Amino acid sequence: MKNSLIFAIVGFVVAVCLPVSSATADQWAITVPDAGFDDHVLNNVGDWIDIADISYTGAWKSHSGDAWIDYGYYEADGDLPALSGNNKAYGYEDYIYQILDETFIEGETYTLSVWVGQAWEGYENGWRLYFTGEDYTNNLIEASGDAPVGSWQQVSLVYTATDADAGKKIGIKMWGEKYVTFEDVTLDVEYDPTAPSVDAGEDMITWSGEPVTLDPNVVNNDPCDPQAPLTYLWTADPADGVVFDSNSIEAPTVTITKPALTLTAVTIVNPGFEDPVLADGSWTSTPPAWTDGYYDVTAPTVWVVGDSDSGVYNPTAADGYGGVAPEGDNVMFATSGAGYDQGMNQVLSANLQANTQYDLSALVGNPFLFNASTTTADYRIELLAGGVVLASDTGPSPADDTTWTTASLTYNSGDSGAQLGEALEIRLLAVDFTDGKGVDFDDVKLTAESPAPDPYAVKLTLTVNDGENPPVTDTMTIDVYDDACKAARLGMGLAANNPGDFDGNCITDFEDLAVMTTKWLNDTGLTEPIPKL
Repeated sequence: MKNSLIFAIVGFVVAVCLPVSSATADQWAITVPDAGFDDHVLNNVGDWIDIADISYTGAWKSHSGDAWIDYGYYEADGDLPALSGNNKAYGYEDYIYQILDETFIEGETYTLSVWVGQAWEGYENGWRLYFTGEDYTNNLIEASGDAPVGSWQQVSLVYTATDADAGKKIGIKMWGEKYVTFEDVTLDVEYDPTAPSVDAGEDMITWSGEPVTLDPNVVNNDPCDPQAPLTYLWTADPADGVVFDSNSIEAPTVTITKPALTLTAVTIVNPGFEDPVLADGSWTSTPPAWTDGYYDVTAPTVWVVGDSDSGVYNPTAADGYGGVAPEGDNVMFATSGAGYDQGMNQVLSANLQANTQYDLSALVGNPFLFNASTTTADYRIELLAGGVVLASDTGPSPADDTTWTTASLTYNSGDSGAQLGEALEIRLLAVDFTDGKGVDFDDVKLTAESPAPDPYAVKLTLTVNDGENPPVTDTMTIDVYDDACKAARLGMGLAANNPGDFDGNCITDFEDLAVMTTKWLNDTGLTEPIPKL
């Protein structure tokens, strides 16, 4: 509960009721995982690791793989010491980012603060901070400046969430020139101390399909109108299989059924080729996260990393499509070559999982005017793991630039296979054809449908609104097990292989003794004593 406002007037102490808009805003800190870059332990002075390295265990991600953290790697050269702990991060002209679990609340003001520094004279020292959407390439606001040379300085970026942001996860991102370093990231949000407080309750354990009564504690702190009506709304993420008896009351009953399968989007970096930002008619051959490559048709299974005359561009009407990309501004182009299948690939951070259905899709276009108003090569999309092609889809590109076609494939991994656990990969290709004809791609997507984990976590969110302030929220997580027995064993601390639970009901009692006795009396196969372990 937050305290009501008390004001002192000379000679008196009175409680004064002011309009909500006059209340002083307070700051609340939002947890930023690995805020000081020390979660990945570097044991010795001089140690370092790329943030994109598969063995990196911190919470941060990098865009192109150049950013790193280190423990005094340049200490002997007069580098800045870390402000807290041992580590600090170098942007090295790369983006460092996180998508937090916290979500934006409309009208709330968020402040991202970071300490920046540059140890040496003679190097560029620019920095940039961003708030982003759930897609880290979607910049909501940006601040920039120069890091001090030879010292640390705290810099900040302030953003007020809009209606379009409400309920979406908060993204934070940093960029620094070559030797600009970052430390101690903090995130604060302003709130009105007269707004209602909300406590959704403790996390709970249940089993599939069992009703659970939720018990939140909601307090209206308005000192002028403590009886002001509040409205309540419960929501769930994921929403499938969750049923509220009533989501407009403070303490409803919810029934959660664990699904057989769950569908998730597999992260593809730069899936719409919007990075870098390009002016109309501009192009580049090196889009972040993608790499050129090709097959020689005389060795159709050997992927060669190298120049394939591929890249991204922002089309104009002279290129086709009326100058409009189907998603965003940019599209990828692959140029056909006689005797070669040419294009781009991306190795993903996700690995091939067992018993999972993968669905890969991409939009395919024909830049008709660029192709001299002719047809172009067939397209091919491929899904791989560990460099081995799992599935592919080949087909004709559109006849002209008036339509886009959808290329798609499906792959079921099964419960065994040499590629399980290997990194997934995507390849987009123009198939063996006349030299110089373009095939375009956009809006690449990959989903994975797999058995729901056990337990299956459902996040419930309670939103409370007093009609005056921005709504306030709190969350709780319910772990849903396949059945009551698993919930009892794991949730109540009993061993999953409880040796005394012979009848499998999660309780060790005389019924289990009877089962044991019956087995002993009826087992005539023993001819000698069993040795004591």
